[in-house]
Amino acid sequence: MEDRTETQLSWPCPYLVYTFLPGTSIGEAYDRVSPAEKLRLADEMGHVVRKLHTLTLPEDGPLRREWAPFRAFIENQTATCLMRLTEWQALPPHLLAQVESYLPSWSDLIDESHPPCFLHGDLTRDHLLGE
Repeated sequence: MEDRTETQLSWPCPYLVYTFLPGTSIGEAYDRVSPAEKLRLADEMGHVVRKLHTLTLPEDGPLRREWAPFRAFIENQTATCLMRLTEWQALPPHLLAQVESYLPSWSDLIDESHPPCFLHGDLTRDHLLGE
């Protein structure tokens, strides 16, 4: 088992495990959906996502209402990015040499004057189901 630093352990990258839901994705039926219906669905999903974003995060737990654990996770990802890309042989040497100059700082990514919120990071037309 690899050694894990306290920084790595402080943000457990929580995720949801769910079961398959029956239905047809809008991606499968997109060419059969009228433009008016597409607009109606986009409007409805906008309201759903807005409600998700306004849910109050808990005071404690893995999804608590503070930036520190996520900031530590991002800082660790940034600090180990070059090492991981080198290990994976993901880029040729001339590009690897440039990677660190492209990595933004935490403060460039997140405005801490706003509280963290729930986000749906994978909302695609293949994940919107219906009948």
